[in-house]
Amino acid sequence: MVRIQKLLSQSGMASRREAERLIAEGEVTVDGVIVTDPSIQVDPDRVRVALRGVRVTGDTPNYRILLKPRACLSTVSAPKVAAEGEPAAKRRPSVRRYLSDAELPWKVVGPLDFPSEGVLLLTTDGDLAERLSRAKNRLPMTYHLKFQGMVGDVEIARILRGWRFEDLTVQPTAAVSLASTGKNTWVEIEVPEMRPRALYLIGDILRRHVLKISRVKFAGISFEGLKMGEHRDLHNREITMLQAAGSAPVPKTIREPQKRTPSHPRPKPGTRAPAGPRAPAGPRAPAGPRAPAGPRAPAARDRKPSGKRGPPQKHSQTGGSRGPSKRPRSAPNRSGR
Repeated sequence: MVRIQKLLSQSGMASRREAERLIAEGEVTVDGVIVTDPSIQVDPDRVRVALRGVRVTGDTPNYRILLKPRACLSTVSAPKVAAEGEPAAKRRPSVRRYLSDAELPWKVVGPLDFPSEGVLLLTTDGDLAERLSRAKNRLPMTYHLKFQGMVGDVEIARILRGWRFEDLTVQPTAAVSLASTGKNTWVEIEVPEMRPRALYLIGDILRRHVLKISRVKFAGISFEGLKMGEHRDLHNREITMLQAAGSAPVPKTIREPQKRTPSHPRPKPGTRAPAGPRAPAGPRAPAGPRAPAGPRAPAARDRKPSGKRGPPQKHSQTGGSRGPSKRPRSAPNRSGR
């Protein structure tokens, strides 16, 4: 007996979260009866469990690596029907052509870009595929990058310092120059990053064009012994290693610090900003001894007059003071009076 939610996950038809949602939506039936409880125990050998009419079996999940060639899509889903009159050259191939059992519900973990090549992980264990996808920033990946031009110790040191991609820090754990042809240089980089497009940015930083990217190891699993387009099943030791990596706690990612927004809006020009709440005043320090006061200066009314005072000033009718007024002399008459 197994829980119906776990049965869907083991079959690879859905992850546990997705299976719970499908059951709640009534997409799963047991002997033709719709069930909405994900905790129901079923025996897949005695009852018929179906998802949207397709029977779900409790087979052992499969784990496989495939060496993806360049100019190939990292998908196993059935290709879309080509539009009428569309040339065959525009129909891009996928890794589905390299699988003889492509009808199984394969999940691709860590897909590669169309121009990239290297190791792909395929599994029918939907639960593990989901957990590994969430742990993409802690699984070690080894890439071989082909740079145009020479890459020396200075450039290797710059690669080891890391860079930022989509607000996340890409921090390589190892980088070494493998070979150089005089025009191009091969560099091996070990970095916990599943997205090859994050590695193209290092070419812009070094001012070296990245000609080729190849993933040679996926979480320590190598493609040794495989040719382009070939695949092999994983050993028990490799499966256990992947399950341990998927069950480890996810570390916190390093993101760009966000700018703090002020709690009060900026005042408009010519206006005064509103005063914020005042901080509580602390205890006042005790006042020290006062210095002895000096001799007090005499008040103005107690001062003695010094010297002679000037003539009294007369005020004009307007109330202003213009000093002593002088009357003009009249001209003497002829008689001398």
